[in-house]
Amino acid sequence: MQIPTNHITDYAEGGISLKSLTMGGKASSLTGLHRDDYYLFCLLTRGELRLCVDFSEQVVHAHEIGCILPGQVHQFVDARDTEGWLLCVDGVHIGEANRQTMQRFAFSRRVLPALTASYIYRWTAFILQFVIK
Repeated sequence: MQIPTNHITDYAEGGISLKSLTMGGKASSLTGLHRDDYYLFCLLTRGELRLCVDFSEQVVHAHEIGCILPGQVHQFVDARDTEGWLLCVDGVHIGEANRQTMQRFAFSRRVLPALTASYIYRWTAFILQFVIK
């Protein structure tokens, strides 16, 4: 089975894309099993998202942050009243020193809770510190 790869250059000028995420019900038909050639950061503001990353099931709840690394095989499986944000970043915008840090935040490693009411601001600031070299 050949797993397709999505390329950020196909839909994000400049290599950065921020998209709102709204899903409900079975999500697998929306995404299908695939890889991306970019970093994918996910912040849920509401609901729950069940996904498969590197053939291991992960669950992300509201106020949690996760990261899928370039090349990781993944698929959205189920979503329950889910809202949030997806930030896609081409690796050229992330300095080599920061790539090691990103490894620690991959979905297959752990999901991080966002701890305060200002989590969207803090999440954005956190991500942008790695995007800006």
